[in-house]
Amino acid sequence: MPETTTSMQPDVDLTPRERVDEWAPILREHGWDVQISATMARARLEAFHPSGAVAMVTAGAVGRSRSGKAHLYVLKPPGASPRGWLSVNRAPFGEFARTRTVKSGRWVQSKCGCKKLRHATEARAKDALLDTRIRRAVHHQERRAECRVYRCPHDDRAWHLTSQPARTHA
Repeated sequence: MPETTTSMQPDVDLTPRERVDEWAPILREHGWDVQISATMARARLEAFHPSGAVAMVTAGAVGRSRSGKAHLYVLKPPGASPRGWLSVNRAPFGEFARTRTVKSGRWVQSKCGCKKLRHATEARAKDALLDTRIRRAVHHQERRAECRVYRCPHDDRAWHLTSQPARTHA
């Protein structure tokens, strides 16, 4: 596990990517599939375990509205309680990486202001999309149908369904 520092001050010399990268080795060591996306301003690590558990680390550039520290979130496997994202500290995150259980954490409210139903992961949103398509086919519903999933622009921890086709940029 990355070394826990006694200071709560973020390392302003680290980029957002470097702050999320530190968690990849321990997650991979314990069988997680790790995906990282980053820009100069933000970085996100998403890790998926075969059990269905999900871990996420987000970091933004140090600035007026960003603290510079990494934010650690865990999502227990489907069916486990509680059902939403938990915000955790470094030690519980490391324990979750190893055991997929967490003893402490704070359930986080979504920053999503959309009126749409939220799904915690892309995979769960795709499952909901498939369920919707099957229900519509069985019941012969003709109204506009959802055709894809997308990440909420306001909250990295939320996914939505939409009936709008994907936009292409020429």
